[in-house]
Amino acid sequence: MDRFVINGLDVVNIDTLAHNISDMGFNCVRLVYSLEMYLKDPIVEDSAVAANPNLYGMRALTVFE
Repeated sequence: MDRFVINGLDVVNIDTLAHNISDMGFNCVRLVYSLEMYLKDPIVEDSAVAANPNLYGMRALTVFE
């Protein structure tokens, strides 16, 4: 099953994730996406973003943004 979001949003809050990336000294993050995600823009399953309830019910491109 395709999740259509980056891995980890089900276990780590996005603010914590961004903070950790910054603390490690990264100034760039590569986020990959699929053509299928762009064309279908499905509603993301809540289980795929379990650690981020503010993303529940959102479409894949909105979460990606």
